[in-house]
Amino acid sequence: MNFKLHLHSPSKETSAVQLHTFIDKKRVKISTGISVPTKAWDTKKQRVKPINSICVGLQDQLTDFTNNLSKIFALMTVQGVEITPLSFKDAVNRIKERKEGISEASLTFNQWVKEFIQETQEGKRTNQMGLPINERTVQKYRTVKDQLDTFAVKVWGREIRFEDVDAKFLDAFKKFRGDQGLGVNTIAKDQAVLKTWMKESYLRNVHENKSFQTKAFIPKEIKVRKPTLTEEELEILWTHDFSGRGKYGGEKTALTKCRDHFIIACWTGVRISDLKRMPEIIRDAWKQSGDKCPEFLTFTQSKTKTQVTLPVLPELCQVITKWKGNIPEVSAEQQMNTKIKQACKIAGLDRKIDKVSTKMTDGGKIQRVPLHELVSNHTARRTFATNIYKRGILSNGALMSLTGHNSEGAFLKYLDMTQEDMSKVAGMQLLKAINKNKNS
Repeated sequence: MNFKLHLHSPSKETSAVQLHTFIDKKRVKISTGISVPTKAWDTKKQRVKPINSICVGLQDQLTDFTNNLSKIFALMTVQGVEITPLSFKDAVNRIKERKEGISEASLTFNQWVKEFIQETQEGKRTNQMGLPINERTVQKYRTVKDQLDTFAVKVWGREIRFEDVDAKFLDAFKKFRGDQGLGVNTIAKDQAVLKTWMKESYLRNVHENKSFQTKAFIPKEIKVRKPTLTEEELEILWTHDFSGRGKYGGEKTALTKCRDHFIIACWTGVRISDLKRMPEIIRDAWKQSGDKCPEFLTFTQSKTKTQVTLPVLPELCQVITKWKGNIPEVSAEQQMNTKIKQACKIAGLDRKIDKVSTKMTDGGKIQRVPLHELVSNHTARRTFATNIYKRGILSNGALMSLTGHNSEGAFLKYLDMTQEDMSKVAGMQLLKAINKNKNS
């Protein structure tokens, strides 16, 4: 590899040193990241004069840099990587950033995934809307990565290569996860992540394996009913008295607070990320309304970054008024999940629900369980969508504008309703429209 070293700003006291070379008959300039005293620079020999120990050290750094560049050039040649101005600069930057390999294409699947997650955490990779990928998704990526690394060691016997990822690989990975006791739906979500990684890396010209486009890579889940609370059950939960005294005589408030947070979510349809912000949002709205229950809550949704204005329904106003706008802070998600189950159990919400097992070894076994066992934070959002839909007063589009759904298909999956339930709502809306026309 032939190159020359030049000072970037020779008229200044100190100057950065640049490396100039030609690739495909095009001049390529690469910053060495090293600055030297201009008086100590030997233009003819392209090196730092050994005037003192500092200059000697700077020349050692330059020597190391140029040696590394020569090694990179040689590696690219040996590995068959096309050497272009862009690919060579990318290889140099990868070494500077202490990344593995001289190009993405030189990485194993495991190495690429590690780099993908790192860049995601740094905000260098975004979702389809150009927004940073949320922490919940990043955490899912980390989980699948850890399992992929363990699978590579315990089952595959080496790191996974991109060309390895096919139907046979997928079956082995799914069995590996199933042997850990995971359910079919959880494994399907892992599979969806693997497919995302293979598609992303393919689009970045890292590999040419199109197996991710085959039917084998379409995640197959067991359809599981995710129940919601009826308006009558919400009333039972809201009116139940959870007060009492603790071991040391103090008043128990944890279940009451958790119940109230859950009720807020059930009448706003907010995600857990926005529920955590509700105390501040409600507090501000209360003050702006003259220390009384506001008519609307306006805020920007955390996930979609879009502004939404929600009406404060009478059931929500009851909670806000009870706390005089000063809603307590929301507990950690896992803690709230546990406590809302307890609250629903104590309130007697034990309506029986058919639960389909998703364990690979159960073959879709059906078990009847009480409602309170299936309730979670996310139940509230589904409850809002289902109950408002059943009232038949809003179109799907209008209701979606409140829940923040972009896809009607995704929205309809949120509803805890049968086809018969939906037809009843449609019939009710049709009759209202007909009667309205008759009376007009």
